[in-house]
Amino acid sequence: MTGNACRRRRARDGAVLGLVLLSGCSAAGVDWTGLEDDPLDRDVIDAVAVADCATPVGGIDLSTEPEATGDVEAALATLPDRVAAAGSPTWETASLSPFLREVVAYLLESPLADLGPLSSAALAAGGPLAQTVALAFLDGDGRRPDVTTLRRGLHRFYACERRLPLSLADAVALAGGLDPATTFVVQESTPKGHPRRLTTSVDGALFAAETVLDGVVRETELVWRGRRRDGALDFLVYDHDGRLRGGSTFVTSAGPEAPAAAPYACLACHRDRADGAGFVVTFPPSP
Repeated sequence: MTGNACRRRRARDGAVLGLVLLSGCSAAGVDWTGLEDDPLDRDVIDAVAVADCATPVGGIDLSTEPEATGDVEAALATLPDRVAAAGSPTWETASLSPFLREVVAYLLESPLADLGPLSSAALAAGGPLAQTVALAFLDGDGRRPDVTTLRRGLHRFYACERRLPLSLADAVALAGGLDPATTFVVQESTPKGHPRRLTTSVDGALFAAETVLDGVVRETELVWRGRRRDGALDFLVYDHDGRLRGGSTFVTSAGPEAPAAAPYACLACHRDRADGAGFVVTFPPSP
């Protein structure tokens, strides 16, 4: 199965959409390298509905999270005036904490080695994530960007800037399907507190984790490598019905589960703490 037929295939069982093991879909000719430059012009996703910046990705209650506070879109509308009023500053990044520097680089899709001083004018002329970085520095203390502003903008614009597929089935098909021979189950996942079923795609670029409650998939999280200029991973979350959503649910130290926004909640677990290479760890030590 190839082409549009492969990309459009769905697997549904009533209201439940689990992982689509499309071993019959060929990944030949599907090259995600550089696709972020202009993906909608590529035939490879011409039949796939992707997130757009006019419609926020929801599907989960994040009212207790920083991402739900403030109006980042209204704030970005004031950015040109604020940059001008501040004298079009340039911000250093070398002195930022390693994690904060990695988050800034992630929003800009910049390799860490290339992340130098940031021009506020250049950021303001960029896309929503670049503008978010400028806004965060203006909201910060003069040296460090405001983390809450970074989180708000990342959550609001990540899915659309990364052209994330709205459908789990489409995302899986674009990776050539999942290889059932790679599936293994963690009986009690550390971050989830429930069984978690993990599978790798046929092309080896997509890693899928299903949280399973009483035999039913509650959500599916995908980690995708090879799609970004900075070499980092992309993070996608799909709900029980295979629809893209803006966060996931995790256990807490106090016991109850709590929602957390994607992709920010994914970054800490998938961070390379040993070599400082950013968000490149596909399988954390406690999956």
